[in-house]
Amino acid sequence: MPLSKIAEIARSHAVGAVVVGLPLDLSGQESEWCAEVREAGAGLADRIGVPLHLMDERMTSVRAERVIRSMGLKKSDREDKGRVDAAAATLILQLWLDGSRT
Repeated sequence: MPLSKIAEIARSHAVGAVVVGLPLDLSGQESEWCAEVREAGAGLADRIGVPLHLMDERMTSVRAERVIRSMGLKKSDREDKGRVDAAAATLILQLWLDGSRT
């Protein structure tokens, strides 16, 4: 989905911040994708005029897969990449929400 469409959706929901998972490697160092993620996140935040928050996304897909497995779904639903990605995004947002309260 292009940034312009995401920005349109964000504006329609009065989004107050952009939270993006930063794909650090397992040792916590920036991966080759980090620059692209930073650029896309900053572009989106600039388009809608809100702050950008980058969150370490290490292990969120693994945690998301565990959550999905625990739901008792059939195997094809458990292995659906879109479902895992959505659950991982939810975990990233929840981590940011939990951290922003402290």
